[in-house]
Amino acid sequence: MSVFPVKLLVRAKMDSGLPLGIAALLGLLAANSPFADSYRAFLTLPVVITVGSAEIGHDLRFWINDGLMTVFFFLIGLEVKRAYAHGTLAHREQAALPVLAALGGVIVPAAIFLAVNTAALNGEAPLVLRGWAVPTATDIAFALAILGLFRSRTASALKLFLMTLAIADDLIAVLIVAFFYTGTMELGPFAAILVGIGVLGLLHRFRISAAVPYILTGAVLWGALLAAGVHPTVAGVMTALAIPSDPHRHRRRALLTRMYEAVHDNVTFFVLPLFAFANAGLPLAAFADGALWNSVSLGVFLGLVIGKPLGVFSAALLALRSGLAVLPEHVTRHQLFACSLLAGIGFTMSLFIGGLAFGTGPLETASRGAVFAGSLVSALLGYLMLRRVLPKPVIVGRQTPSAE
Repeated sequence: MSVFPVKLLVRAKMDSGLPLGIAALLGLLAANSPFADSYRAFLTLPVVITVGSAEIGHDLRFWINDGLMTVFFFLIGLEVKRAYAHGTLAHREQAALPVLAALGGVIVPAAIFLAVNTAALNGEAPLVLRGWAVPTATDIAFALAILGLFRSRTASALKLFLMTLAIADDLIAVLIVAFFYTGTMELGPFAAILVGIGVLGLLHRFRISAAVPYILTGAVLWGALLAAGVHPTVAGVMTALAIPSDPHRHRRRALLTRMYEAVHDNVTFFVLPLFAFANAGLPLAAFADGALWNSVSLGVFLGLVIGKPLGVFSAALLALRSGLAVLPEHVTRHQLFACSLLAGIGFTMSLFIGGLAFGTGPLETASRGAVFAGSLVSALLGYLMLRRVLPKPVIVGRQTPSAE
């Protein structure tokens, strides 16, 4: 069995927050600088892709959010497949705690968002309720990057808990996108979707170890999903789940391992930073004129800062007390609470879902501002809590003065 080591996966995720943060800062600066018009013009550049008689034309931001982000969803699918096949989700007792915590971390912030916005509606049923899923996401890169600041003081079991929590959270986010943020399905391309899924099933059944058939089938499936009105990034997850996790008899390393290694750095240093740059351009003037202060921003902010840790930690405690899960070795409940605070760092997936829910306009701007603020506060609270609850660092070579 040849799979990439879990510790290397966690280390890679811990180190991936820096380029994402730099790109987000650059996008924010660009949107609030003399180059703001050029920044917006860059994102609205028309890009047309032609394959045979088929032609797809959209602006650059679409190709970033719906095209390149498919590669990110593909990476999520690979991580989920690996975790279920050989990793922390392969054993019930290991998976129960973070998976149940992830479920709680989706239900409670969604409920808070709906409660805040329903109270503000006065009986109406407008677009604002579509944002219920925005505060349910966790940014795996940023959360693990904060935990990575305490690398020498953190038990490996705590790192794996947060990693598995974030993977389960990502899987739930994918399902939310697939079922709640797609348009009316067109029946015409439905046959192409079924054929694509069938081909992926055959590739998996016969354990095809070449990458090209999966890539081509995934590309066709992406186009069919787009034409059908289903969000096309789901094609990335579907393709990843079909890839064999064990090595072929003529190869030493599994295709899943090889594709993960080929894709990971491209996602970390290109796809996610480009997405952050394209979506972090929040005009700060909106804060001054009150455009960001509404029920949407309040619901997202409270969902991330209060709902996410409350849901994660409450579900974890319930699982522990009911006997459905066990506390990982060398991990305390206080440390679980610190990780639940980090789960409130939404950013990538929260921005992504916000764009799906509200499109472009004042509600999306309000949602984006709240994601920024809520993620920043969650990161700060998680950092301060980790400083308090993690074991103190051991100073090697320090000697106690002898009494004379």
